[in-house]
Amino acid sequence: MRKAIRDKLIEEVGNDVGDRVYEAYMAGPDTEKPYIVLKLGSEMETNIRHGFDVEVQVWVYTHRTNFGAVDTILRKVINALNEEELEDDEFVFRLRYMGMIEDSYDDDWDALFRRADFETEVIRN
Repeated sequence: MRKAIRDKLIEEVGNDVGDRVYEAYMAGPDTEKPYIVLKLGSEMETNIRHGFDVEVQVWVYTHRTNFGAVDTILRKVINALNEEELEDDEFVFRLRYMGMIEDSYDDDWDALFRRADFETEVIRN
């Protein structure tokens, strides 16, 4: 699932972030900005017989200039992922945009950031 989401982000938003789409905990304070971090949450039971829900978080980090760049990239992330059917070797899934956290700043990383949350019902192939 992670690879399918990452590939879609690179395809749709890669030009805006220099194809820098990282898995959780792979970027650091010296990572070139802007970039995206993709983090998958826990699997949760659902009413679908062979399915489960997964929370997907997409974090956008930019230079400390203004939040316009964060907003522009996040809009493209939402357009790329919301209600798109994706598939990998194990799963077919569709992400639903659930909202964003507030504007944030990381003093140690000298970066502006914001997170968009998605949820998906996953059906095992």
